[in-house]
Amino acid sequence: MIIMYTEYDQETTVLAGYARQFNSEVASKVSNILGPPDTADARHAEATLTTNPAPFFFFGHGIKSGLIAQDHATIDFNKDPHLLSGRLVCATCCESETVLEGAARNHGATGIGYSGKVWLFLSPPYSELMEKCLLAGPRALAEGESAREAGRRAGSECERLAQELIKGPIEDQVYAPFLQMNANRIRVF
Repeated sequence: MIIMYTEYDQETTVLAGYARQFNSEVASKVSNILGPPDTADARHAEATLTTNPAPFFFFGHGIKSGLIAQDHATIDFNKDPHLLSGRLVCATCCESETVLEGAARNHGATGIGYSGKVWLFLSPPYSELMEKCLLAGPRALAEGESAREAGRRAGSECERLAQELIKGPIEDQVYAPFLQMNANRIRVF
């Protein structure tokens, strides 16, 4: 498996922590880790994806035109969907459904992502609680579960935590709707 993550602002720092945790859990299955400062740039990622057909897990920013690499260049899979041909993909970023739909539709990629914005919690203890939610899908895929099951697990974990927080003090209750929005935005392709 290939794990790629970026780390250049508050959001990507939180996601980089999740990526490092995920890597520590599945290290024996990882063939490439693309991380800052020198291997998470777009050119390096595209070269790795061209030569290594392993499942691809991304943690970082996404926009409708692609995934944002460490060098702030966009990896446009709608322009180059062959990079993901027949590949299992998990993109923990905003707009990943849009980013990956061409590869899924035209090139046999399968996996999970998000429609629209992914809400993150930037400070403890909420950022730590969010980790379990955002890693539920990647963990399921790493365990050999189908994309459908991974999406279901991710959604269930977000909903479970939302229900737990809504019953807590007002500080907790503020975060619950964002977890439910994340659950509703998970997409299987």
